Order: sequence, then C-alpha cells, then structure tokens
Amino acid sequence: PTETTGSGLMSEMSLAELWERLDMLKIKRAQEEEERRMEIQHFKAMQEQQLRSKYERVIYGRQQQQMDKQNKREALQEIKQAVSSQEKPEVLALRQKLAEKRAGADKLRAKGTR
Repeated sequence: PTETTGSGLMSEMSLAELWERLDMLKIKRAQEEEERRMEIQHFKAMQEQQLRSKYERVIYGRQQQQMDKQNKREALQEIKQAVSSQEKPEVLALRQKLAEKRAGADKLRAKGTR
C-alpha cells in the first residue's frame, strides 16, 4: 500500500497516502459543516432576540397608550369636578329642580303604562 502503481506519472501517490488525504478531507468537511451549523444557530438566536425585543417594545408602547388614556380620563374627571364644585348655588338649585321634574314625569309615565 505504500508503493505507487508504477504508471510513471509525476503525481502518483501510494494508497496509504490517498487514504490519509481522504480522511483529512473528510475531517475538513465535517469541521466546515459544524462551523456552518454554528453560524446558522447564531443567526437564529440573533433573529429570535430581535423579535423578542420588538415584541417587548410593542407591549411597552401599548401599556403607555393605556396609561395615557387613563391619565386623560382622570384629568377630565378632575376638571369636571372642579367645574361642578365652582358652580353657583342658583345653578345647583335649578339642577335639583330639573331632576325633581324629571322624576315626576317618570312617575306619570309609569302610571300611564299600567
């Protein structure tokens, strides 16, 4: 196996050398394949991290919007309370009178439907 075939070619190699080179080539290809797998894993991990980051930003944005809406509602309610507390007694008396008239009208409607 360590002898050449004797064909007279300059690039002849023995079978042992041929098997050795073949084994080295297989090892090299296996290493390249493993490196490629690692690159793919790394790329997938990066993509997953980017998606997770985008998801978190979306969730945070939605929470901020909800908080903004709640703050606006609270501010409007405070303004309404401030305005209603500043109303004049005459306006309050008229509102009370209107509420009583509406209650009386509702009672009349209820009697009429019986």
